[in-house]
Amino acid sequence: IMKRTRPAVVFLENVDHLLTHDHGETFRTIIDTLVNALRYHIIGVDKDEKGDLSYNPNSFIRNSRDFGVPQNRPRTYIIALILNVFRLFNFR
Repeated sequence: IMKRTRPAVVFLENVDHLLTHDHGETFRTIIDTLVNALRYHIIGVDKDEKGDLSYNPNSFIRNSRDFGVPQNRPRTYIIALILNVFRLFNFR
């Protein structure tokens, strides 16, 4: 869907175990696809000169209890901006 519609900003949410599913391969595949195949910048992901991606997987977890909500609900959040929008606003 993203490849076809090219939204400027994407907000993805899933369970916190997405990070450890298949020993982290599922999460790595999502990040790699967004960055390399679809050309999005993901908040919290850096790319070095060789094209290797670096990130701290735990930085994608947020828990509702940390925001004043009376429940314990850790979730994985990924925020991605299409590169031309990211560069237009010079977020870096």
